[in-house]
Amino acid sequence: MGFLSKLQQSIVKVKELTIVIMEIIGPHFKKEEDTLLNPDFAVEVDETSQIQMDKEISRRIRSEGQPTKVFPYLAFHLTPEERADFFSLPWFVKVVVFPFFTRRYAASWVYAPFATRSESGRYRF
Repeated sequence: MGFLSKLQQSIVKVKELTIVIMEIIGPHFKKEEDTLLNPDFAVEVDETSQIQMDKEISRRIRSEGQPTKVFPYLAFHLTPEERADFFSLPWFVKVVVFPFFTRRYAASWVYAPFATRSESGRYRF
């Protein structure tokens, strides 16, 4: 199998995963858009407050957008059914990378709704 055929397969896989992600996240984004575009929201929150909220969100994304937080947070807040539909990970990510990422903030994951632990006490995907 040549490089181009592998690349084409990867592109198709990425496209399929993007569609699945948007099917899951799309309704959530739609609710946010409906809330933010609601005329009542503009009356309740003035333009200066909206600009300040945007700056605060951007600051938090830059300071807290670490893979060791984001990846486990995403995984532990999906139901097992959503997790199975969301994506299939290579064994290396499940066995090596994911436990490594969860170790840093292990005390926080105790409160996550769908966190699962192995007998050794490590979190698993």
